[in-house]
Amino acid sequence: MSVSFVVQATQGRRHTARVNRDDTMEAVLRQACTKLGLTQAEWALQHGRKLLDDTVVVRMANLPNNAKLELVPRVGGSGGASGGLMGEVVTVVLQLPDGTRVKQQLPSSMTLWGLLEAAEAGATEGWEKQPSCIIRGALRIIYCC
Repeated sequence: MSVSFVVQATQGRRHTARVNRDDTMEAVLRQACTKLGLTQAEWALQHGRKLLDDTVVVRMANLPNNAKLELVPRVGGSGGASGGLMGEVVTVVLQLPDGTRVKQQLPSSMTLWGLLEAAEAGATEGWEKQPSCIIRGALRIIYCC
């Protein structure tokens, strides 16, 4: 069973992409970019304000038939399923087993597994200590350490 999407590009150009429900969203992007003469690596699909993952199967993307999708430039122009989020900096706060919290700015390309391995190896010495607040009782007494 096929599904149709209306892909809107720049300057009012649009293409109706027809794909199988078992195809990935990358097939929709590839079909639209080929028809509109655009480079696939420079564009991503967006539905509403949500940037769509290229690796998701169409039936799992939770999009209705004839949904209107937009072609938006990828951040940094890089390919990949993340929509170009590589290279951004995120703030990570860890609560260690002793109850203390530490905070650090890390690249978004770091995996969760890599972060946990670094924390287990004791690589959190240079991290900024984050105060932790505890709310107790009916009077809302707040303790910050």
